Amino acid sequence: ADVFRTFDPETGLWSETYRINVTDDERRMLRLSKRGFSAKEISSIMDKSADTINFYRKCVYEKLDVKNIVEAVAHAVHYGII
Repeated sequence: ADVFRTFDPETGLWSETYRINVTDDERRMLRLSKRGFSAKEISSIMDKSADTINFYRKCVYEKLDVKNIVEAVAHAVHYGII
């Protein structure tokens, strides 16, 4: 993750923030998950194997420090990833 500084106008303070890097395929998988598609449906839409989609999920869970796809999508929306 890349580190960058952000300014909070409410507090008047600068803070360090981490930019979380996800691949284009991971981002697409997150967007489709947000729309309610299952891993099996996503594998069909993206023309990838179910194992590949599950690998993307695992990578995203680690990058976002979450335990499931619901948390991953919520964090991805919060951090502006999707």
